[in-house]
Amino acid sequence: MMHLISVMREDRSDKAYVVAQTLSELISAASTELNLDATENLMVFEERTGVKIGVDGVLQLLAQNAEKSQQTLQVLLSSSRSGWKRIESEGAPNTNNLNSGLSSSISQSIPSTPSARSTVISEPISTDKCSVLPMRPIVEILNPVIEALENPGSISSKSFLKMKKAAIKELYQHVGKFMLRSSQELSLPAARHYAKTVLTYKDNKYAKIFEIKVGETTVNSGLGALTLQIYNHINYSKGDDRRKKRGRRRVISNGSEEHEDVDGDLLPQKDKNALDYGCVCYAPPLPEDETEESQERSRKQLLTMDPHNEETGSLMRLTFASQRAELKRAHPLTSKLIPILERWPLLCVRDYLFLHADRLFGKQVLDLWHNNLGNKGKLFCEFMMVYWSTQNDKKPSQLARQMMDLLDTRSAAFESIGQMANSIALFPLLVGYLKEDEKQLLLLMPVSIKIINVDGKNTTDEEMLATAKSQTACPLVVVRGSSIFEEEADFDVVLLGKKSIKAMNFIEGILTAFVSYYVFGYQYPSLICRSLEFIQRFLLEINPEKGSRREKPSRLIDGLDSKVKELSEKLAFFGSDWGLTLLS
Repeated sequence: MMHLISVMREDRSDKAYVVAQTLSELISAASTELNLDATENLMVFEERTGVKIGVDGVLQLLAQNAEKSQQTLQVLLSSSRSGWKRIESEGAPNTNNLNSGLSSSISQSIPSTPSARSTVISEPISTDKCSVLPMRPIVEILNPVIEALENPGSISSKSFLKMKKAAIKELYQHVGKFMLRSSQELSLPAARHYAKTVLTYKDNKYAKIFEIKVGETTVNSGLGALTLQIYNHINYSKGDDRRKKRGRRRVISNGSEEHEDVDGDLLPQKDKNALDYGCVCYAPPLPEDETEESQERSRKQLLTMDPHNEETGSLMRLTFASQRAELKRAHPLTSKLIPILERWPLLCVRDYLFLHADRLFGKQVLDLWHNNLGNKGKLFCEFMMVYWSTQNDKKPSQLARQMMDLLDTRSAAFESIGQMANSIALFPLLVGYLKEDEKQLLLLMPVSIKIINVDGKNTTDEEMLATAKSQTACPLVVVRGSSIFEEEADFDVVLLGKKSIKAMNFIEGILTAFVSYYVFGYQYPSLICRSLEFIQRFLLEINPEKGSRREKPSRLIDGLDSKVKELSEKLAFFGSDWGLTLLS
């Protein structure tokens, strides 16, 4: 039996999903995905504990145990036992109040995403007016301190403290000057954004320079102190004409009392449905060797490149930070998204949209999508068959008859397309069960109203866009064919009735529409929000501890919408593959 396993390099700088049954298969697949030297004698360790996995039976047992807990086994490849080491910043506090000297430890996040190792605060911060921070000068400032930390015998403690103090001063002065020169936003939240960017860079590489320890226990991440150093330097350096008059600012403490906030506006964002919800790489800095000018040259080069060229993918990866910088400023979407997509047209190409989503979510979305649909689609349809048969017998309704007809069509389609019929049927069955508006997700343009033009093509793109625009402004899957099960149908995802993205089939069309909410900055509309949350949590395993992607708040139970929670419990009772472990 093959198992889905998350594999990472020994320095934890990169990770990938592979499917394997034996250690040799695991090492071979991981070497390809992570560009490892296949000639090295690589060993496999359990990432969390560092225990070496030396035989196939142990690997299979660990993978099976993880799957029973609805998790993915995480392993680390190393050429030597010393390659595994505990992440020093694990268990660091979440400093929600930057005035606080002590903080409680953060809980471990979902294990399959890089955010599980984040030690600095993750509260949403508006970065729409923040320029992308070039990291090369900062790397040059902080790398000597890291080298001294990793080689304690190379320098005296007195010299090290002096070096560290000088480096931190040079850092906040550099960031402050950058903000004054390049950023439209000079507020405390903007300073906190840049401080957080430094601390989280390359999996918290520089966090150890700023953290405060008592013995071996980290009691403060140092984010608050660095934030205020940057903010104070800005206020000291900018002229009087750029200083805002200070009003009375307040911050809410752990209790319900209000206190004057002498350090600036520390209040969190009022909008709890922040657009970085569910993302692990929402606003990354520029790569070390890149500038805004070099990124712009790469963007213009992409406009003339063949989408099938391997170099095109490399340039799209290189310019990810610039893509994010523009997309997170695309509000309101109706007026600002389309011009951005004209600057980055490859974001409307399936492969490059998924490439962007992989980085944004910190996981390989297409592989995870197909794996979860393959494991869960059949059981979901069996549950719906029992549910709607019972509903149709007890209290016949038009919806119950529609769902039964859909299940019958799925059974007929199974003969030609096999298990994919279950995956396709899952989505309209889900929307029907949750009694939401299918028109917010799907538009079927049947054969009877197709218009065949002189080129022999189906309904023209212009007509498709116009019809989609009249139905919804949300990402919409358009099927030009007689049925969602039809293999010869044309599948597109339409954005704002103006842009379309080609999909290979219906289930990839649904995935394309879903990731568009995150890549392009949509929020879940109220008429389809529960179905989207179900897809988010159960098929793409995006389970933030707090927050929501919804336009409007709703009743939550253990962080889930009440109806989604109810469906998850029924599915879990019906079959074990549908369990969902949430953080308490």
